Amino acid sequence: MLLDADLAVLGAQPNVYQAYVSGVRVEYSHVGDTDWRVGRAQVLRRFIDQPRIYRTLAMSVHERRARSNLQAELAALTGDARAD
Repeated sequence: MLLDADLAVLGAQPNVYQAYVSGVRVEYSHVGDTDWRVGRAQVLRRFIDQPRIYRTLAMSVHERRARSNLQAELAALTGDARAD
């Protein structure tokens, strides 16, 4: 349950998720843009490749939006509208 709580932001409304992503980028501002894109894309793909992001029934209702947020961010990072 604690893991799902930590990952709740992934299933947030897109504007809330984007604010979160902006904050993460600031946190990693010491990382150059190219390295950021490569590393962040790897993290996103790990989540996307999982059969389920959320483990609890309560959070599973956010699975679709979480995947949409992750795929939109991945597409923005890679320049690939498909990014799957």
